[in-house]
Amino acid sequence: MNSYSEAPILSPSLALPEGHRRLSACPSTQSRFQLYKEFVHVNVGKDAQDFGIHKGLLCEASSYFKAAFAGDFQEARENLVHLREDDAGSFQRFQLWLYTGTIFDVGESIDSLSQKFLIELYVWADLRGIPKLQDSLMDILQISLESTFKDDGKPLDPALIELVYSSTLQSSPLRTLWAHYYSLLGISTSPSLFKEDKTLGDLPRDFLLDIISVLLKKAGETKTKSKAGRGYEYLPSCRLHAHGQGVLCTASPWL
Repeated sequence: MNSYSEAPILSPSLALPEGHRRLSACPSTQSRFQLYKEFVHVNVGKDAQDFGIHKGLLCEASSYFKAAFAGDFQEARENLVHLREDDAGSFQRFQLWLYTGTIFDVGESIDSLSQKFLIELYVWADLRGIPKLQDSLMDILQISLESTFKDDGKPLDPALIELVYSSTLQSSPLRTLWAHYYSLLGISTSPSLFKEDKTLGDLPRDFLLDIISVLLKKAGETKTKSKAGRGYEYLPSCRLHAHGQGVLCTASPWL
């Protein structure tokens, strides 16, 4: 048994974004009135798209913005941060999540956003110190991967593997998820795994090592169920979350 506070795995059919609403995406350690007391601005991208946002709410969610708006820095004096190299689309989803508890707009579902965008948003959230957004995205990615796993006719995209491994550190939960997913595919599906004319030699070395590690671990485990009819196996949410050990997992209501 591991030391994580594992949340139960529920059916993805219960995972409608519209049901995933909270007063705030970030439970506050201060008075909630303080979260909405002051307004700041974040200019994002080369076009400096302006986003107005409540300072307390922003700083509660992000260690990066908390540091930027604290003390006697210019950003704190002007209540303005410039993020010229960041993607405005990512920040817009973050703002939506911050105020509503979901990255999905009205009428959208998990299938509305590509896995590539979800990965990029996760990497951005990691860069900007937003662990609760990372946790929500990790849960969404597991459901998205299950859908891909069930589609036997859909070729897999090595570009996503390259994106995951070029954008993260060795200890990243995103790498853990991708190695787990592809280890299942290696066990259960066809020899034609990859899009385009790609081979294993074209994939990141760290990814191949992670796959070997996962498969060796699986080989050493006691088999408790038949291989027949093997489907996607969800990893426990908290194993992939950024909140750390010993913290009650509340980011997702479905995993």
